[in-house]
Amino acid sequence: MTLAAGDARVARLVQALRVGLGAAEGTVRTELALPAETDDRDVALTLVQILSACHAATLAGALPRGSDGAALESASRTDPQRPDGASTLGPASADSSFMGQVMAPAGSAIVLSDMTDVNTLLALARGGTLGQRRAALQRLSALVDYRALSSEQLRVVADGVAQNRNVELAYELAGVRTRLQGGGRATRAEREGWERLVQQLEADIAHFWDGQLEHEPVVQLAGTERAQVFLRVRDLPDAVVGHLGALVEGADGALTAPERRDVLAALRHAGDPRLVPSLVAALHSGVDALVRESARALGRIDDPRAVVALRAAFERTALEDTHLIIAGALGLAGDPRGAREVADALARDDQSLAPFVLEALEALGSAEQGDAVCRYLESSEPALRTRACRTLARIADGRVLTQLGVHRRATAVSAERAEIEEAIDAIAARMELRGEEAIVPDPDESRDAAASERGVNAPFRQRLRAYWNTLIGAVWLGLGAVARATARFEFASAQRPGWARPLIAMGLAFARRREYAQALNAFRRALAAERPRVERHPAVVSAVARAFVRRAEELERGGRHDIARGLVAEALSLDLRRAPSELRFELQRLNEALGRRLGE
Repeated sequence: MTLAAGDARVARLVQALRVGLGAAEGTVRTELALPAETDDRDVALTLVQILSACHAATLAGALPRGSDGAALESASRTDPQRPDGASTLGPASADSSFMGQVMAPAGSAIVLSDMTDVNTLLALARGGTLGQRRAALQRLSALVDYRALSSEQLRVVADGVAQNRNVELAYELAGVRTRLQGGGRATRAEREGWERLVQQLEADIAHFWDGQLEHEPVVQLAGTERAQVFLRVRDLPDAVVGHLGALVEGADGALTAPERRDVLAALRHAGDPRLVPSLVAALHSGVDALVRESARALGRIDDPRAVVALRAAFERTALEDTHLIIAGALGLAGDPRGAREVADALARDDQSLAPFVLEALEALGSAEQGDAVCRYLESSEPALRTRACRTLARIADGRVLTQLGVHRRATAVSAERAEIEEAIDAIAARMELRGEEAIVPDPDESRDAAASERGVNAPFRQRLRAYWNTLIGAVWLGLGAVARATARFEFASAQRPGWARPLIAMGLAFARRREYAQALNAFRRALAAERPRVERHPAVVSAVARAFVRRAEELERGGRHDIARGLVAEALSLDLRRAPSELRFELQRLNEALGRRLGE
């Protein structure tokens, strides 16, 4: 079927449609170049195909204003290679920059296949789409494996990977770090610990299915160990993945409905195609909570079966919030068919749909929507402000940098400040890929200086006494005399109130003894004294986050869900970028699970 070019032809087709299918002259069949005996249903199907193709082409930017019949003809052609017969979308952008080439269909695989510039790969791992960020990190892993990088380039890669703390990329980032570290002692210890965990889990799963274990073994794991399992599903043996699939489908007979949903939510970043059949079964379950979580997980799996299932769910889902989540999942998978609906929902400014709209915009938004997303930075809900920062990190350009800088200086919450800085870094990386120069606002360090002013300005004699007592406390701690060490740390803290070091040492001592309630007391005092010192030291902030997780788990087991949720929210208000991915992942998972149990 071919349409001649020109607005006149389009006008004649519109007039024929007004006259109807039964007219003797100027019929719809004539304008569509169809035989006169064509059935009415086939005519209607042809019109629907043309309208759908035009809509898809418009979303992809292929139809400029004032498009004529020739543009309509181009949009109406279907791709015989597509299994669903969908129309080709055409070029996504006329951008001829490097970023424009990468954003073109199949551009990532073509452009990245032979790339050796580590700075460009690191920038793409910051500012690209999810698929591009994964591909860039995989390319870096390959370059390290091939020993194609100089020592200076390896240093640049190590620094860049250390600064990228996206939980979505935890698996790929860990792969690059492992290759950079080689066979060092720490790497071997981590690998041996992981192998022991998997072997024990595999044995427990076998015993569970043999009826020798009463409780399901994955749910019984400690929080950080469970997070490692969910983040490294692609490294698990088939038996463990099959067990996870059974949990998703509800075939285990042990998990409650909330626990099954928690497992689905934890598999969001698994990215393993072996889970696709089970996730599709959950997607077709009809239970809205399971549909949402399975859609989120499927959108992050590079598998054509996932896309087909998501398309079917998108067409049959009626609830608008679930519809938006599936649209975002399709966007992650490269299908933008929900972009128009997401844009319309953003324009309506419905606060009840705001979290779902922002989530979908991460995959389907554009830089022109950056100002609309920035409005949510003024929200009274911290979760919404955080979500807006993550959306801006994926879609915005330099036009929002000034607004982000203003909010960074205004916020008193470390976690929000961290999210804003991550968004600024991602936007700057995209601008670099386009050959532009990002004018990044300088961070305001006055708050950090004020936080430690009391400790710095203490009299010299008091500072000397505080240091001496901290040293003696460390000696007592090494000898196992925790009570004496704690007394010395308390004395040092009293001598120098704005100094966090003795409080940190005291908190670490309690954490090693698994006395997490006392550890939290010391860590909170350290944060009040010198928050930047605590948040910028990887080992210290990791211990703080772990103490919050362990104490929250203790309270959750005791049924104190409200207090546990408060602890998790307190931990998530910190700048945890330097904490391990599994700790941040577990805190986010625990926060969502407790929120669901409390009916939020």
